[in-house]
Amino acid sequence: MLGRSQHRLFSKKNVSLNPQVRNELNGDTLLIHAARNGLIDQVKFLLKKFKHDIDINATNLNNISAVAAAAAFGHLDIVDCLIQQGVNIKERNEKMLSPLDLAAANGQLAMVQHLVPKHIKHSKDIYLAIRHALDGADEKMENQRIATAEFLLTYFVQHNGFKNITNTELTELVADLANYPNIEISEAKNQHVRP
Repeated sequence: MLGRSQHRLFSKKNVSLNPQVRNELNGDTLLIHAARNGLIDQVKFLLKKFKHDIDINATNLNNISAVAAAAAFGHLDIVDCLIQQGVNIKERNEKMLSPLDLAAANGQLAMVQHLVPKHIKHSKDIYLAIRHALDGADEKMENQRIATAEFLLTYFVQHNGFKNITNTELTELVADLANYPNIEISEAKNQHVRP
């Protein structure tokens, strides 16, 4: 079992380090814990030491992977490191949440700006991230979530348009955006009418 001082498990004195060990409370592996807490040196250490024995796509009890945890908390360097190791940045957990969705829901604008142009090309992924940014639970992060939604909406309109989005989904999105008077939605409204 991993305790409160999980970072101690990374000390050089610990010769029996096991990347499969999970925290009994949340099911975090060492990699998920390090990714969530922004411990880039520990992430690199685990990936190097256990190159063939570590599951980089493993999830905890909440179905959160290391890359999803890092994205949700805005740890760009860790997300990049995991992508270089071959993690699937577009993978959705059983709740249908991707790392981009979690970053958007937490108002991690820099993370979203980093991920979208490089790794996210499908308009449905951007649409879902906008919805998660608008539906995020943390009211303290509302300004960041709104800024994230604005970025995603602008990118969505400029690069992808509304391909692969149903009229119902588009109607719901425009209705959601109407609840945020500070978000510019004129482009979205103009594209709402389809031939």
